[in-house]
Amino acid sequence: MQLLVFAGGTSGYYLLTDESSLLDCAFMTAITITTVGYGESIPVSHDPVLQVFTIFLLIIGMGAVLYFVSALAALMIEGQLRDIFQRWQMERRVAGFENHFIIAGLGRTGRNIAEEVLRGDNDCVLIDNDEQRLDEFVAAMKKSVNFVVGDATDDDILRRAGIERAPGRGFLPGQ
Repeated sequence: MQLLVFAGGTSGYYLLTDESSLLDCAFMTAITITTVGYGESIPVSHDPVLQVFTIFLLIIGMGAVLYFVSALAALMIEGQLRDIFQRWQMERRVAGFENHFIIAGLGRTGRNIAEEVLRGDNDCVLIDNDEQRLDEFVAAMKKSVNFVVGDATDDDILRRAGIERAPGRGFLPGQ
């Protein structure tokens, strides 16, 4: 969103002025949005059209900045940023797996098989629709467990689990 506001501001100054370079327009946009105020690189003070444009750019730019900051704060407060980072790390780990096991479905049977596979220190990726069930299993195992939340019949979910590199696969509907 910030890039869109920045591009719009730079374009607006470029179209509304006759002799300003693209760099001057970008600089003017940056000092306007950030409210730094180093001074005008484009003379705005004596042109009502540029003054009105600058006012709108200030309002929209600050709105975009405030939205970005509040969204980032919400992610941090809710712990989602940590979860996103952990999932990203897990997906990177799984992307490096070769000859691993995929167990889809953490019902009674799937859980027993997963425990045996993980007890043998084998690389394994679990797939289940129920995130709470996965979280409970991971907590009970007391070790790093790789999983993908989703429907094991979805090709994208299977690719994220590394299906093309996994000779061991078990699909067990939840019980």
